[in-house]
Amino acid sequence: MITADTAIVGNGTFTHYCHKLKGLMMLRTHHQHCCLCKQKNPDYIPNKLVHTVINLLNSSLVMVFAKESDAIKYVQDHPFDHLALGDTGYVD
Repeated sequence: MITADTAIVGNGTFTHYCHKLKGLMMLRTHHQHCCLCKQKNPDYIPNKLVHTVINLLNSSLVMVFAKESDAIKYVQDHPFDHLALGDTGYVD
């Protein structure tokens, strides 16, 4: 049996056929490879995790922090600014 290692990269994810699961698997691009079959991510970029603080009134981004505790402290230090923790994301 001949197996092919292919991956489709787009929209922050890479999709590949996982030979261990015998099916398609989709992972985010911050993964270097599939944790099960070790298929390499062709567009792998080592990313850092960030935490955002948003304004609840208009959903605008206020600040971005590398540590979740710093983001929480910022929200606590500004109790009258209608702030909340936003999404967690990855940046290069």
